[in-house]
Amino acid sequence: MTVAPGAKVDLGVLSSVFMFTPEMIQRSKGITAIEGGVLDLDGKPVEGVVVFAYLSPEAMGRPLFVSDRTDKKGEFLLRVHGSETFYLKVRGVIGGGAPENGEYMNVTEDFQPVQVKSVINSKTKGVVLKVKKFLRPEGVMEPTGKAIRAWKKIEDIK
Repeated sequence: MTVAPGAKVDLGVLSSVFMFTPEMIQRSKGITAIEGGVLDLDGKPVEGVVVFAYLSPEAMGRPLFVSDRTDKKGEFLLRVHGSETFYLKVRGVIGGGAPENGEYMNVTEDFQPVQVKSVINSKTKGVVLKVKKFLRPEGVMEPTGKAIRAWKKIEDIK
């Protein structure tokens, strides 16, 4: 659908074409979001990772919200809903599963998520998520033939 600059658009028509409701684009009410940066241990921005938001500290299964990929400055914007406590994790892939070798993950004890409180209709700013690359030990397999879900720090594998 092409619209000429300055032309008036019927939101009812757009919502039937693009599968959204007029309420979804009301920006005057503000958005509820968490924004910040993803940095490695040297304080350098990490580009191309996503931030997942969960409601439980276990942060297992499908995340409730997913950010866009971080930009060159490592910055992210994670749109959420309501005033809630969210648990944030960083991953290099959206599809889930065991982390890939060299994938960035949270630098917290046992990869625990970072707890952040959102406030409805405002942005919670300045959240910094530290990440580090982790590697799965080579050649370690379960009896089923699958790689064991144990990860080590790069320094520990040398």
